[in-house]
Amino acid sequence: MVLWRISNHADLKGETLLRQEIGSTADVPDTYQLLRVQVDDGVTISEIAEATCPPEWRDD
Repeated sequence: MVLWRISNHADLKGETLLRQEIGSTADVPDTYQLLRVQVDDGVTISEIAEATCPPEWRDD
């Protein structure tokens, strides 16, 4: 399975991969880069509903 990461970091150290809805490439900062990550098909993917996150999750 291939996962894509758009970030200001070139590696996955200490990071969690998220699925985000990006409406346009104009919404991505110029300093960000696209990283292709190959993972085993058996990797467990979890989904967290935004309503279950603490109020400060976007800033934390």
